[in-house]
Amino acid sequence: MTQRRFSITSLLTLALLTLILCASATAAIILDNTNGATSPLAGYSSVNVLRWNVRAFTTPDVQWKLESVVMGFYDDNSPASRTIYARLFTAGADNKPTGSALYTASTTVPLTPTSQYIPITFDVPWLLQASTKYAFVVNSDAPNGTYSSWTAPNPPATYTANNGFVYNGGVRTLDGGSTWINLSYNNSMELTGSTASAVPEPSTYALFSLGLGGLALWKRRQKKA
Repeated sequence: MTQRRFSITSLLTLALLTLILCASATAAIILDNTNGATSPLAGYSSVNVLRWNVRAFTTPDVQWKLESVVMGFYDDNSPASRTIYARLFTAGADNKPTGSALYTASTTVPLTPTSQYIPITFDVPWLLQASTKYAFVVNSDAPNGTYSSWTAPNPPATYTANNGFVYNGGVRTLDGGSTWINLSYNNSMELTGSTASAVPEPSTYALFSLGLGGLALWKRRQKKA
């Protein structure tokens, strides 16, 4: 009887371990090399109603969930309440966004002339398909005067891509997407995500059910005994 109970417990443990391995951990996937704390302002590019900054990246060969972004912003008009918009598109070979936005998010914050890091957390994670090129678009509701900054000692065009992601480069529009120019510098940014939870195999569910059934049967026999 003890050996049978041990076998049932082993089945349950094996199934639970398999289910746990399907979970995922959050990680920074695309980031510049100084994000995380406010640093002295070293440069900027304006973002407003018509001026959008785009960062293009390609996903690895598994699905990921994009969960949040942190970027540096400031505004010459102090204090100024601004809404920062983040949108996700598929990207073409030239890194420009194509089609309609797949996801959108925003946050309204008071900005000052001192650069600060602004987090935008998505209510629902943005699902990134495997081996797909995306364009991450950022702008604000300001008519002018809002800036997306990069921070010292961050050099131009330096991004780190982790976990199999590839940073493809950036483009910029000054007229709401009618025309585009190459963006040769970067802005402070950190995209955070996690691998999309794998769906357990049917055999895992069967193993788990078998273990539960066996345990229930064992307890029932114990009561009768």
